[in-house]
Amino acid sequence: MSDVPYPISSRLSHQELLLLDIVAESADPVGARIATRLLGDSGIALSEASTSRLLARLDELGLTVSSGRKGRVVTDAGRRVAQVTRRTRRQAKGLHQALDIQNARQLLDLLYARRGVEREAARWAAARATPADIERLEELVNGHREALDAGGDARLCGMRFHREIFRISRNGLLQAIGDVVLDESLEPLERVLDVITGGHGTLAQSAPEHVDVLAAIRAGDPDEAERTMLAHVDRLIEEAERAATDRGAEVVKRLIELTL
Repeated sequence: MSDVPYPISSRLSHQELLLLDIVAESADPVGARIATRLLGDSGIALSEASTSRLLARLDELGLTVSSGRKGRVVTDAGRRVAQVTRRTRRQAKGLHQALDIQNARQLLDLLYARRGVEREAARWAAARATPADIERLEELVNGHREALDAGGDARLCGMRFHREIFRISRNGLLQAIGDVVLDESLEPLERVLDVITGGHGTLAQSAPEHVDVLAAIRAGDPDEAERTMLAHVDRLIEEAERAATDRGAEVVKRLIELTL
C-alpha cells in the first residue's frame, strides 16, 4: 500500500516496534504495566517508567493514542506499520532459511532461482543500458578475463558482473531479488562452483559467456541478452547436476561445509 508509513517504521527501535506490535495485537487498551510484562515475556526487561516513555514516543509519532486511563490503542497508521513489520520479519526469517545452503540440492535450487531472474534482468539491462553502463560491464569482463589468465581469484569479478546487470535493469523488484540471490553471504558458494567447473575443465568458460551477454546488452537486443544469460546459467546448472549425482552429492556437501 502506498500510504504505509515506511519512513516512520525505519525510525523505530526494536523495543518500540515490539511494543507497537503488542498494542496492535491486543483487543483491549494496553497500559504500561501490562506492556512491561509482555515485553519481559519477549526478553525485553524494562521498568514501567521506561515503557511509559516508549508509549509516549509512539503517541508522538501518531502510532498509538491514549484511551483514557485504560492505556493505549493503536491508530490506523500504527496498525499498518505493525503489519509491515510483521511481514518483513516473516520474510527475513524465510530468506534466512532459504539461503542457508548446506547441500547439493539446495545449491541447485539457488541456481534455478538465479536462472529465472537473471534472464529477465539481462533483458531489462539490454533495453536500458547507458554508454556508462556498457563501459562498466566491459571493465568487469576484462577484469574477469585478466584474473583467469593470471591464475588469480576471478570469482568476485564474475559476481560483480552479474550484480551490475541487475543494477542496469533499473527494475526495483528485480534488483531486490538480485540482492537476495547474489547476496555477499553466498559468495563462498562460488568457490564450490569453481571447484566443480574446474574439475570438469570448464572453469574458464564463464569469461567468454559473459562476453556474449555483454555483446547482446551493448547491441540493445533483449532477446539475445536473455538467450546468452540463460545459456550461461544453464551450463552452471548442468555442471552442478552432474557433480551432485550419486556419491558426488556427498562431495559437494563436504565442499559447502568447508567453504561456509
